Amino acid sequence: MIDWVSGVFKDVESEMRGLQWGRLYEQYHSKSYDPAKVPPRSSGFMATRTSRTVAASFEYILGGLQDSKLLDVRVFDEATKKSVYAKQTKAAEASSTSNCPLCAVGHAANKSKIWS
Repeated sequence: MIDWVSGVFKDVESEMRGLQWGRLYEQYHSKSYDPAKVPPRSSGFMATRTSRTVAASFEYILGGLQDSKLLDVRVFDEATKKSVYAKQTKAAEASSTSNCPLCAVGHAANKSKIWS
């Protein structure tokens, strides 16, 4: 199993410790991989991931870069999220509708509630 992992990933890093390699090996070992096409750690593909998703990045690669839900990608930084949320909340207050899109279209008492 260690030979298989080393053959797939050129630069084996400490982030690989503790992964469920037995499960990953059973699921993916029959596929052939070209180590030259596997994104290296230094490429930035995995360098910017949080520690929770680094492990999932290996499974994403082994799965042929198909299941992007494994990456837990965040497109917006915290400042952008807060700015957009404030703008949406202000617009909701002006139109007397809820800043929750589900509440705003519903028929419940929360239809005009502004959530913090």
